Amino acid sequence: MGKRDTRVAYVNPIAAARSRGPVENSGPSIREYLNRPRPSWEEYQQMIAKKNTGSSAMADWEKTMGDKFREELKENREKLLSKGSSKKHKKKQKKKSKKKKRERSPSPSSSDSSSSSSSDSESDSEEERRDRKRKHKKRRRHRSSSSDSEDERRSVKKSKKKKKERSRSASSSASSKSSSSYSDSDDDQRGDKRKQRKHKRHHRSRSWSSDDLDNHRDRASTSSGKRKHKSKKKSSKSKKRSRRQNGSRDSD
Repeated sequence: MGKRDTRVAYVNPIAAARSRGPVENSGPSIREYLNRPRPSWEEYQQMIAKKNTGSSAMADWEKTMGDKFREELKENREKLLSKGSSKKHKKKQKKKSKKKKRERSPSPSSSDSSSSSSSDSESDSEEERRDRKRKHKKRRRHRSSSSDSEDERRSVKKSKKKKKERSRSASSSASSKSSSSYSDSDDDQRGDKRKQRKHKRHHRSRSWSSDDLDNHRDRASTSSGKRKHKSKKKSSKSKKRSRRQNGSRDSD
């Protein structure tokens, strides 16, 4: 098995470019780029000023909108003023018409004319008083309604507080009752258990026969005798130990 042929043909790039021939101009040359037309210093300053100030179209639009808004405000003011002036003019005309009617009525003497003038002044004063009374009534109604609403709010708050206090007292009483009932039930259970134990002991003592009682007594006596014998042995042993210790001390 021989080695594989991994050789590649080498091509000189310069020779390959020459063989291809001249390349077409894809863009401007270096001379053309350097000799391009450039703005003067004044033109350049004007361009920078325009950039800093921003577009003039926005400023023009803002001015036109401001002018339109001012015109609308003037028109609305004129309308409102004309309405108020028309109302006043109507009132004046009504008063004048009333005066003319009274003057046209036949007056037998000058006293009647004086009485008509006084009646006009009185009617004007009465109208003013009525207007004042109406305004005063409106104010009183407004105050009474506001006071009623405040009283209602206070009553609602008081009722809510009372409900909360009742619920708390009910919950506390229920908890105390439950705790007392639990304690009572525990005491009852303990008393029942004690009674059951006493009943069992009494039943056992009754169920025992005479022979059983004798056997129980004999066991008790034997157990007591054994205890006495053990105690005697312990006392004798302790005495012997004390004697030995005393004898050893004497010999020393």
